Amino acid sequence: MVANALSNKSLDVRAKQLLCLVSCPLNSNGLGGGFRPRQLRRLTASSNRISMSYATDLIVTIRDSDKYPYFERPDFLDELDDVANEALSKNTVEGYLASLLIFHQLCEEMVRLLLKDGQFFVQLSVFPAEISFPEKKRLMFGQLIEELKSTISFEGKEDFIEKCMELNRHRTDIVHHLTKRSSLTDLETQLLKVKELYDEVYKLFDDAHDWFRVCFKDFRKDVFIDYKINEIEA
Repeated sequence: MVANALSNKSLDVRAKQLLCLVSCPLNSNGLGGGFRPRQLRRLTASSNRISMSYATDLIVTIRDSDKYPYFERPDFLDELDDVANEALSKNTVEGYLASLLIFHQLCEEMVRLLLKDGQFFVQLSVFPAEISFPEKKRLMFGQLIEELKSTISFEGKEDFIEKCMELNRHRTDIVHHLTKRSSLTDLETQLLKVKELYDEVYKLFDDAHDWFRVCFKDFRKDVFIDYKINEIEA
């Protein structure tokens, strides 16, 4: 059922919220086991108000698509992509290593953005409950992948994660066994595989990120259209 729902980009907003809870049900403490939130505060009979700054920030964000999760330096990332492809075409050791490093770093940026997409999706789904995700800036690639595994499901998630992990395995093998290579041709063969994986990762990322943005726009028009900031802050 979830898989079928994910393939529909016009998924009803209520189905999206159900998808969120099915993918990570709340336990008796109100915490989703896989999302690792810092806190989740629900409205109670004794307190009918949520954090005004939290609510205001969320509503302002969902109403402006330019504020949705995004790459902070997209132009520079495009430049790096061009540099990596140019370096790969040089057929030199330094070119192969440069392209490997860049492809790996760009994959890491994609993982980070999909992680932010998933966290924003959860915040929209449980509103007016409040849930916060502390930013973890120093996570290694493998740790980022584990974080992504714990987020909401999305189309192509398993393939995306597996191909990222495979690319990372190639990076580890090349870096730690560089001097054991028998020829430059051997290194070239492996880098061409890395390039192939990178292209597949980007396609899966692009589809998933696009799906999330469609979901965010649906939340905006189906749920948050009725919220008035001045009434919340009153």
